[in-house]
Amino acid sequence: MEGYMNKPKGLFQVAYERGLANTEHAQRYKVTMYTPAQKEDFTAAQRTDYEKYNLRHILGQCCDFVDELSQIGHTLDQIGGAGVEFTPVCHAELAGEGIEYGWGKSKRYFRKMRSKMSSDGASLEKITKDAFKALVDESLKHVTKKMALAFALKARIFKLAYHAQGDEQTPVPVSSTFKEIEDKVTHLKATTYKSHRGVSEAPVPGEE
Repeated sequence: MEGYMNKPKGLFQVAYERGLANTEHAQRYKVTMYTPAQKEDFTAAQRTDYEKYNLRHILGQCCDFVDELSQIGHTLDQIGGAGVEFTPVCHAELAGEGIEYGWGKSKRYFRKMRSKMSSDGASLEKITKDAFKALVDESLKHVTKKMALAFALKARIFKLAYHAQGDEQTPVPVSSTFKEIEDKVTHLKATTYKSHRGVSEAPVPGEE
């Protein structure tokens, strides 16, 4: 039987070694992730259960976990002079420099081409590995430099719109694109979502 030597520890094991968890209620401990909106909807009983048995929350209160650098943080720290700022989870419209818009464009193209191949009689099971990789590469290259710059600007405008709603002194660009995105932000903040939010209907800068 393979042992545990040199194998990574699980969250429960780490919490147990720190005296933050016990084996008596081992089955009650969970690692489920919740969005801030979901946490706000917790009942008193759910919140108590979350704070007492959610391992991510329990270890998240430990200073070494709070201040822990991510893998990309360690890499940039080794390079020296570089930093990284993470955008909020479940906010695809803010991610990076518009990376989610690029992924969406590539995936839409991929599905379109797969649909076309299927109509020509080629099923997903029959497509070869090389043909699949070639289609993936083609889909990624479908996002041009001009598109990437527009997506980056779109993400930037979303960030400005969120920031402007929290700080009235923030200077904002005057354009119909910004106004439409600001209205979209107002809608997003007033709506509860249980999955990724679709923001594809928001305008892309340069398409006005």
